[in-house]
Amino acid sequence: MLRSPTANILVKGSLTAGALFTVGDVVAQRVVAVPQNADQAAAASISMSEFFRSTYDPHRTARMALTGLLLNGPYFTAAFAAMDRLYPARLATSASSTGPAWRAPLTRALQKAVTTHLLAFPPYLVLFVTFTTAVEYLQSTRFGAPIPPDRETDLGDRVVARVEAKVKPMFLTGSMLWPWVNTLNFWLFTGTARIVVMNMVGLGWNTYLSWYLAKHPVGVVEKREVEEVMNKSKPVMVEAGEL
Repeated sequence: MLRSPTANILVKGSLTAGALFTVGDVVAQRVVAVPQNADQAAAASISMSEFFRSTYDPHRTARMALTGLLLNGPYFTAAFAAMDRLYPARLATSASSTGPAWRAPLTRALQKAVTTHLLAFPPYLVLFVTFTTAVEYLQSTRFGAPIPPDRETDLGDRVVARVEAKVKPMFLTGSMLWPWVNTLNFWLFTGTARIVVMNMVGLGWNTYLSWYLAKHPVGVVEKREVEEVMNKSKPVMVEAGEL
């Protein structure tokens, strides 16, 4: 156990995020993925043991686990701490005499949630897409991972194209969830409990992120090309390699 409370929160948040990103990707690969043809429909109905032997893509899960461990956990631990400093509790105390006791904490929680969503969430999504793209590039060039659809472009162009294509839809989807979740989270919970709540809701969100990144390639032409390549070796891996 680390002696610093800040370090303890950081490590716990990172490990929790890494674990839930891992679970979210497995769920996305096994349950959420929508079959697009008869072969994939048959693959979707196989047993769990057969799923892990045939259609499961461990490279994709490793990529998401690293994202949770090295990016999501540290980033939002720091972001939540910054919100606590920006909107300290003493502001609520000074305003408590002008209304019900719950009003000032709720107002403060709403301020934190809106600020987090507008100032911290968009940069995170850019970092998220950049990080996963870079890890995928390393996996496909060094560790035998499935070939990505945009394999002909260099890493820099690939990152730019994916950020432009994916960040806005993910932000709009997140806007329907996280402001409300974070308002309740900032209002009702503190410390490690806040991290637990965020990550419990985050399990569904991480499943969505994994599914979205895998199911929305950058271009139709690139998707067709990679399908032709992968069909010659292992067709069931095409979907998992679309990111």
